[in-house]
Amino acid sequence: MSLFRNEEITCPLCGKTFSTTVVMSYSVNGSFRSLDGDPHEPLLFDTVHLCPHCGYAFTDAKEEPDAFTRMLVRGENYRTVFEAENLPDTAKKLLLLGYLAEQKGDAGTASVQYLHAYWYFRDNDLPEKEEAREKAIEGMMRYLETKPDKNAAMVLVDLLRQKGDFKEAFEAVNTLGEHLRGDENLLKTAAFEWRLIMAKDAKEHVFQEVER
Repeated sequence: MSLFRNEEITCPLCGKTFSTTVVMSYSVNGSFRSLDGDPHEPLLFDTVHLCPHCGYAFTDAKEEPDAFTRMLVRGENYRTVFEAENLPDTAKKLLLLGYLAEQKGDAGTASVQYLHAYWYFRDNDLPEKEEAREKAIEGMMRYLETKPDKNAAMVLVDLLRQKGDFKEAFEAVNTLGEHLRGDENLLKTAAFEWRLIMAKDAKEHVFQEVER
């Protein structure tokens, strides 16, 4: 069961208050989760807050932003996204949090937030999904250069396949397969991804299909 409430919170950057959704918990049906991790649970996006006054995107209202963060929020690239009339607020906050993490050199957090933005754009059939997916791929590649994360690598395989980059997806899943001994679930997922790549299938798929 998903739990949330509407609260008045104070922006840690500008000090002004605003009303937002605060998520206590949310449930995910694992079988219908997409291979790239998308739980298709909109409450996930409400774990990020967007101050309507200054545009600061954040997850923890108790964490005071440093001087570099404040500079980034005032910057032209950040303001362009925040002030974009064609973007819903949900999309803005996901992209902006990803941008902040990217600029701070936190490739792991950046890739996750861009991935969430991709899910949002895809679930709502918005044209920005391809750009968000590309940013997620780039961030995940940087993250994996320093972290041997098998689950993240499997998500990368799926994103490359969805992009239609079957050659790179094939190389990635073959390389990953060498490190999955003993992990039956990931081995099954890798085998399923391999079949999709061979069929040049770039569609979204869910874990329920792997379990058949």
